Amino acid sequence: MLPRRSLRCLRAFHAGATVPETFVRASRLLQPSASTKSDAKQALCKSQKLMLDHGLISSAGPGTFALLPLAMKALESLVNLIDSELQRVGGQKTYFPCLVPSALFKKTGRLDKLGQELFVLKDRKDHDYCLGPISKTECVRIAEGAFKKLEVLRPFEMNCFGIGVTRLLAACLEMLASEDRMQWPLSIAPFRVAIITPKPLVRTRKTAPSRLLSA
Repeated sequence: MLPRRSLRCLRAFHAGATVPETFVRASRLLQPSASTKSDAKQALCKSQKLMLDHGLISSAGPGTFALLPLAMKALESLVNLIDSELQRVGGQKTYFPCLVPSALFKKTGRLDKLGQELFVLKDRKDHDYCLGPISKTECVRIAEGAFKKLEVLRPFEMNCFGIGVTRLLAACLEMLASEDRMQWPLSIAPFRVAIITPKPLVRTRKTAPSRLLSA
């Protein structure tokens, strides 16, 4: 049985509407296959190897990867899932800059503690900035300013923890996948339904996917 959303999409397609964005033809999907070399397989975890082999990510350099369309669809679903759960408990969403003044990290002692592992730069006005490895420092700065404006000061508690969404995505695949096959959690799967047509496609079968969608 198809989900209601899929049924609505099928009816819209049958009515002559443009194919919804949720339907993607495999021939138009950017999914380059980049099989890992045999000598590199031992250095990769299962999820990383599968995501490379199946065209979900592409290596951009040592330790950095580009997320390709399939991974982006799953990542967006995962972000929406996290957002919905946080909204249920009254959470609010903010967005912090990646570059933060170095003074914030100097105040907490992290600037000297992290040393060369922290990416530091100066702007054209000779102001010091660093690539923030965490958002906790910026969050504390904002909360501190708001806390001081209260008429009555009470003990203030704050817990900070981060969810690495891309790491969580890889962990989902790591838990469910076998050594050579991926298995997605349904809640974050890039697609719910796959239509596979027979080959070779004769003229009478070229419209089979469209007729199947309109069934």
